[in-house]
Amino acid sequence: MLATLTDKLGFECVTCSRCGGTGQYSYNSRTGTTCFQCLGAKIVRTKRGRAAYTRYTNSLSVPLADIVVGDTMQVEDMARRYFARVVEVTLIPACTGQMQGKTFEMPACLRVTTEHAKYGRSGLQGGFDTLVRKGWDADTKAARLAEALAFQSTLNAKGA
Repeated sequence: MLATLTDKLGFECVTCSRCGGTGQYSYNSRTGTTCFQCLGAKIVRTKRGRAAYTRYTNSLSVPLADIVVGDTMQVEDMARRYFARVVEVTLIPACTGQMQGKTFEMPACLRVTTEHAKYGRSGLQGGFDTLVRKGWDADTKAARLAEALAFQSTLNAKGA
């Protein structure tokens, strides 16, 4: 039986079984010796920890329709994930999107433009109900983290 640990936020984890807690595994030319299971963190969340962490991150997400100029939101591109300030929100009357290689049409959507001091401008286009991670103040994040950790304590080992 593996010893139960917690990550820096307090979610339940165990030592990575692939690398034995070293964070490294066999060498490949793309990523070196970084373990693919734990991504070098040496620990992985248990089912209980994953369920509670998912609840936490979902509590920090809002529909795109709730984002306004001045908010901060998480931007994801191919190489990084960061928070940037929203500088423009535009309604697009008719737009197309792609999902799993198929193009589809939407009657209307939103385009949100963000700006970051280091990474510059970026944009996201999506439906009104597209969930995005919003930047919250420290008190709100702490309260939602406490709720998620309390939820974790009610789960069984299978995360249910």
